[in-house]
Parts: sequence; structure tokens; C-alpha cells
Amino acid sequence: MKWLEKPKISLFQILFVSYYPFGYKPCVEIITDKRGVNSVRKTKRKFDKVLSCIPIACLSVTWISCGFAIFIVAIESKTRLEMVLNPKVWSWCFGLLLASCCSIVYKVWIVDDIDLSVKMANEVLKIERELVEGSRRRWNRSSTRFQFFDWFTISFYLQSPILVSGVISADAEPFLFLVKYFLVKFDPNFTFVTRLLLPGYGKIFQLILLLLSIWPIVNLVVYELSRILILYLSGLINASQKASNILHTLQKKVRRNGVFFHKKYFLYYSRLRIISQSVYSEVMIFMVQILAVLGMVICTSTFIVVRLHGKFSIQDALLTRERGHS
Repeated sequence: MKWLEKPKISLFQILFVSYYPFGYKPCVEIITDKRGVNSVRKTKRKFDKVLSCIPIACLSVTWISCGFAIFIVAIESKTRLEMVLNPKVWSWCFGLLLASCCSIVYKVWIVDDIDLSVKMANEVLKIERELVEGSRRRWNRSSTRFQFFDWFTISFYLQSPILVSGVISADAEPFLFLVKYFLVKFDPNFTFVTRLLLPGYGKIFQLILLLLSIWPIVNLVVYELSRILILYLSGLINASQKASNILHTLQKKVRRNGVFFHKKYFLYYSRLRIISQSVYSEVMIFMVQILAVLGMVICTSTFIVVRLHGKFSIQDALLTRERGHS
């Protein structure tokens, strides 16, 4: 096969499937054979039903924890300015939006009908291969867009443990924030915690054991969120790129031959139309999701600007932050 000189394994497949820190594979994976032909297949896993619940559980814990943490900060803040200047709130808002979007994507594309998603992806790849094999010109598979996405994937994979360590040390982990808040709220003297502590140096052992158990759990949630996000963005970028290349190649062939309703070319357009109609509802949900997120960001920003306009200056903001630190 001349259109691809050597197999190119997906970076997602290498980092988030083959060398995933927690071992188990996602529900789908990208396979590259010796000829360099890519295909998507549903992963065959032991205890598939149990493993399928892990992404849903991680996403649910993330957006529920972030949502409750934001709610608690909102009711405990004395002023709106104090809440706006709290960097934890912004990080939790970002986590809430990200986890909510990933939950919808996972529900629509994976939980509802993973077989349809895999079949449509392989059909697009098949059309691309057929067009490339019939073309003398080799397609350039490397682009700045994909190189940037590769660096984006690597950074997500390597920075997740560092990010988790920083979030925990900064007391910005939402679940631990909730635990700490309810302990202080309902047990201000820490009577319950004191009863659980061992005497002497046993307290140090318990603290180390607690940290060693919390860190991998939070890492699992972050890695799972990253894997779903990377898988979604990878599918979105590749699908749009391949559809654009297919349509561009068909357009060139039609112009060259001068006949649109050639049986061969008409079948390609028909196959693309069937694919687009099959995933029409999923694409519409994605568009509504993007518009909803943009609307929430714009409305929140406008609300903050309007409500706080003229009520504080930069000096007041700095003084408020200094009082909070003190």
C-alpha cells in the first residue's frame, strides 16, 4: 500500500490504552495493522459491566463534588466579591462544566449505542482508504493541527499526577473540601476523628495511609476524565478532517471527469449521507451542548460584570484578598 509507508500508531492508543497507569482498557480502541490500516473496535474486556461503570462513576463524582463545593462557597461567602475572587470557585466551575459535557458525550456516543459509533467510524475510514487507493496523489497525514493535539495528549498524560498533587496541597480538591467542611460543621471539636486516631506514632501511619489512598483515587478520576476528553476530541478532529478530505477528493474527481452522477462517485456521496443521517441526533446534541456552554459562560460573565460594576475598585479587591489570607 503506497499511501502509507509505515504504520502509525495513535498516540491515544499508546498512552491511554497500552500504557494507561490503571491497566484496564477503555470501551473502544484504535487498531493499526501491519499495513498501516487503522480501524476502531469495541474492546473485549473481562468484567466489562464493572469496568464500564468506572467512567460513569468518576464523571458523576466530579460534577457532583464540584457542584456542591460551589454551592457551599456561595452560601458561606459574605459578599459576591469574596466568591468571585476565590480561585477555587473558578476551578470547580471549570471542572463542573467539563465533567458535565463529558458525561453527556459518554452517554450519547458510548452508553446508548457504542456499536453504531464504531460502525460509522470504520465506514468513514473505509471510504477514505478506497479514495486514497484510487488516487495517485498521496495524502499528507501530518498537519499542525494533529501535531498540536499530540502535544495536548502528552501534556494531559504527564501533568495529571502533578495537577492532582497541586490541587490536594492547595486544598482545592472538591471532595476533600466537602469532607472537611462537614466535619467542621457538625463536629467542630473533631470528637469523631479523635476516636479514630491511633495513639502515639500511629497517627503518622494513619496520615500516610490516608494520603496514599486518596492520591491514587483522585488520580483515577483525573485520568478517566482526561481519557474521555482526549477520546472525544480525537474522534471529533479525525472525523471532521477525514470528512473534509473525502469531500474535497470527490469534488476534484467530479470536476476532472465532468460527470457527477457517475455510479462510483454517487455511491460515495450516498454512503456519507447515510452516515450523517445515522449520527444526526448525536451531532445535534453536541451542537446544543456547545451553545449551552457558551451561553452559560457569557451569562455568568455578564452577571458578574453587571452586579459588581462600580461596587469595588482594584484596591478594594486586593484588600479583600489580603483579609482572606490573613
